[in-house]
Amino acid sequence: MNPNIISSQLRTSAQLSLILLVVGCQWFKGRHIVDGGPCTYDIKFFPAEVIAIPEIDSGIYDVHFVLKRQIDYVEIRDTLYYSAQFGKLTTPEIMAKEGVTIGALFKYEVRDIETGSCTPHMEWLLMEKYKP
Repeated sequence: MNPNIISSQLRTSAQLSLILLVVGCQWFKGRHIVDGGPCTYDIKFFPAEVIAIPEIDSGIYDVHFVLKRQIDYVEIRDTLYYSAQFGKLTTPEIMAKEGVTIGALFKYEVRDIETGSCTPHMEWLLMEKYKP
C-alpha cells in the first residue's frame, strides 16, 4: 500500500473524529444534570448524650456520646467519638466553653435530600445544646 494513502486516511479520520467531538459536545451542552444546588433537605435533630470523657494524654481528652434515634419504629443506638467526628481531641478549656459534662445533650443533625442533585444523605454532630 502507498504510505501517502494511509497518511491521508489517518488525517481524514482524525478530522472526522474532531468534528464529531465538537458537534457532540455542542449537542449535549446544557442537557446533563448539574451536580449541586439549589437543593432542599428534610432536616432532623437527635440527642447525643455525653457518656464518658476519657483523658487520652495529659490535659487532652476525647468525649464519648451515645446517639439515640428512632428509625421506622426501631430505636437505634450508636456510640460517637469527638475525635472521630472532628478529627481532633479536646481540652478542658474547650469543654468548659461548649458545656461538655457527663449527661449533657448535644445536637446530631441528619439531612435527607428532597429536591435537587446534591449529596443525598448527610449527618454530623453539632456541639450545640439539644433542647427536646
